[in-house]
Amino acid sequence: RVSRRRFADLEDLVVGDSNRLAWTAASRICDAPAEGLSPLYIHGHVGVGKTHLLEGIYRRIRRAYPSLRVTYLTAETFTNYFTAALRERSTPGFRQRFRSIDVLLVDDVDFLDGKKGVQEEFLHTIKQLEAHGSQVVLTANLHPRLLSKFSEELRSRLMAGLVCRIEPPELSTRRKIVGRLAKRMSASFTPEAL
Repeated sequence: RVSRRRFADLEDLVVGDSNRLAWTAASRICDAPAEGLSPLYIHGHVGVGKTHLLEGIYRRIRRAYPSLRVTYLTAETFTNYFTAALRERSTPGFRQRFRSIDVLLVDDVDFLDGKKGVQEEFLHTIKQLEAHGSQVVLTANLHPRLLSKFSEELRSRLMAGLVCRIEPPELSTRRKIVGRLAKRMSASFTPEAL
């Protein structure tokens, strides 16, 4: 029996000063995919909510626009699909699969750092999607400028849309996050304990 992955909901993300711009951009994309914010590139340290935002976009767009072809995957999975297509000599099928979708959501693009062949394919995929009015949303730990082993053209493409940094949450946001977790557990804590 295969269990299906449960994607995070955009509404479950606690919004504060540290992530407001990225959350606003994600919400806008959900309301109007591919209308001026492509690519959206969200970066920040591990654990600040990048994947949560990406999953939330996926979930909301799938609900609001069931006819759109939406793909969510990690950069590592993209790499695995591409290398399998090379090995099996099926790159036309690979390209058809990834260049004919409406919304592409890719987590952890910094995984592609130093992988020239995959970067080239990824760049052409993004170009093709944007040329056809598709939405691209990417997450990474680093700003595109700091991806030192990326081609200049790919770095430039990643910065061509909106680049949002998510900071570690400030104290008030951390309190809200812990309060929400306590509520989910049906637990009661004093303000000092929270």
